[in-house]
Amino acid sequence: MLSVSTRSLIIGGIALLGLAVCGLVSLALLGAGGGGDDARLVALLTQPATRSDAYLMATATMSANLYAAQPTQAAELERSVGSADDGSGGEQDQQQNQDEPQPGERIVIRSARLIITVDDTAARVSELTALAAALDGWVVSSNTRTSTDNFGREVVYGDVSLRIPAQHLDEALNRIRALALQVNSENISGQDVTQDYVDTSSRLRNLEAAEAQLQTIMDAAQTVEEVMIVYNQLVQVRSDIEVARGRLQYFQQSAAFSAVTITIYPEIAPYSAPTPTPPPGWTPMVAVANAFGTLVRLTQGAVDALLTVLVCGVPLLLIAAPVFVLWRRRR
Repeated sequence: MLSVSTRSLIIGGIALLGLAVCGLVSLALLGAGGGGDDARLVALLTQPATRSDAYLMATATMSANLYAAQPTQAAELERSVGSADDGSGGEQDQQQNQDEPQPGERIVIRSARLIITVDDTAARVSELTALAAALDGWVVSSNTRTSTDNFGREVVYGDVSLRIPAQHLDEALNRIRALALQVNSENISGQDVTQDYVDTSSRLRNLEAAEAQLQTIMDAAQTVEEVMIVYNQLVQVRSDIEVARGRLQYFQQSAAFSAVTITIYPEIAPYSAPTPTPPPGWTPMVAVANAFGTLVRLTQGAVDALLTVLVCGVPLLLIAAPVFVLWRRRR
């Protein structure tokens, strides 16, 4: 049996060995990064410090370099190192895991696209808008357009884009079908983003842990240079946190509200050419009337010709007569 003092010496040696291994790992990671800020951060780690300060700085440095590149390994490292503090890390992980899908639960983004034929485009667009509101959704866009078909008739088309709560999607599709005279096409699709959501959640937790540890280093910094070195890495980590949160929000919103797009075609009646009116039969009175009209037009034409000759011929005659007289005298 080992004495109490011997056991204490062994435990203390193991603890110091663990701290040395953490420092070597962090130095190796920083050396692989090759950045100027990382080199100065190495200098910070090698400065004399208390056991607790060196422990926090080494942990934060390893986290900042591992979290973004290898989320799974970083999470394991955080659990193994963080458990030596006070055991509070396990409770934090348990709280954060509540936001992740439970076993067997999937995050699926569903969407639908329909092309329908209706009798009144404007009325159906209004009804689709009311449908979205009734199902606690909203209208993303709505528009109608008028064009002319090959026979010169005006026809009105419409496009409506809705967001419908995922639990009401089937009900919404049934009600849209009921508004149509004919469903020309219907396409319902789903995208399973469960794995992407879990990976992004894990990455976000790791980044938030790195942010907290970098903040601890900044609080312990003694010079402006030390603050700026840590600040640059802290800004990058916070930027990555915002990106991860935005991606998670996109997954949540897209899975909670399905996109439904409806293209509306109007019902177009078959074109029928107008029936030509047959010419009337022959009647004597119509013939007399036509003949009289022809006589009037001929008389008008003759009078017009005579007037033209008189108006144009007299001036020409006045000019030509003296010329003709002179010509006769010379002969």
